[in-house]
Amino acid sequence: MMEKRYIRKDKSIVWVNLTGSLVRKPSGKPNYFIAVVENITERKLAAQKVEESEKRYKNLANQYKMLLESIADAIYALNKDWEYILVNKNAEKIVGMSINQLLGHKIFDVFPGIENTPFFKAYNTVMSTRKADRVVDSFILPNGHMGYYEVSIYPIEEGILCIGKNVSEEKEIERKLVESEEKFRTLFNNANDAIFIIDLEGSIIECNQTAYERLGYTKNELLQMTPFDLDTKKYAEKVSQRINTVHQLGELFYEVEHVRKNGTIIPVEINSKLIIFNGKSAILSVARDITERKKAESEKEESEKKLRTLNNEMEMILDYLPGLIFYKDASNKFLRVNKYLADAHNMTKEELS
Repeated sequence: MMEKRYIRKDKSIVWVNLTGSLVRKPSGKPNYFIAVVENITERKLAAQKVEESEKRYKNLANQYKMLLESIADAIYALNKDWEYILVNKNAEKIVGMSINQLLGHKIFDVFPGIENTPFFKAYNTVMSTRKADRVVDSFILPNGHMGYYEVSIYPIEEGILCIGKNVSEEKEIERKLVESEEKFRTLFNNANDAIFIIDLEGSIIECNQTAYERLGYTKNELLQMTPFDLDTKKYAEKVSQRINTVHQLGELFYEVEHVRKNGTIIPVEINSKLIIFNGKSAILSVARDITERKKAESEKEESEKKLRTLNNEMEMILDYLPGLIFYKDASNKFLRVNKYLADAHNMTKEELS
């Protein structure tokens, strides 16, 4: 029996099984040949389709395997008996075990105690509800390494498919960011100076406790205001100009007067810097109350004014005294002379002293 291919007149192909039998004469010589031809075209075509399908399946399986190995995430699947039925290279790498240590083994044997973790709780939920879920938490591997992992879980016919990745670095960055924000918030709220964060349109978008308490407002009230509302009239006119200067130069140091809710005025020294706040450019302004300094400067100025007045009065008295009056230092240099002494030397008082 043999398979043969025939080409028909219409160019179509026919596959046949050819079975031949030789009929001999009583003398043993060949007499004639009986051939049985069975048309197996449909069976042959069906077999070809199966072969092509298997070839495509193998190609697809190879592509699928290559895809699994090229994905940076860990991919693994568990059947309904909690056995690993699929594991890619990155899953091996993340858990520190070979495929042979995972495939066919129950998850409870690979990771003792996993049933008490948020991960298994999510696995079990997806396995029973057939609804996808996601979990992010810390996990200690059998080798003692502790890390943070994010796993997305999907229901499949055999059980569940898991796609996971190590997010320890992201968690560490997140932890440091939270820690940094907490430190900033602590410094922000406990600073002795008033601190305002203002957007480039001039609205106050954040302030510390010192700011609203010093001005006599609640925090919510202050966050509805602008620097135009806080400054006295002569300084409010330059608010837009100051905002533009900070935006262009990055910082500005200046003095203004703030008006409290009760109408009293506070002189302040402000250091403004351009920052990024919540992803947008903004201005951080630190306002220091310089009331005491201004008072001291005013008192000093007043004292100096009184001293100048007293000095002028003494000068007049000395000039009208009918005698030669002078003061000298240790080097015999004139410090002060009256008009009589200057006239006696035929010089001015300035020339003598």
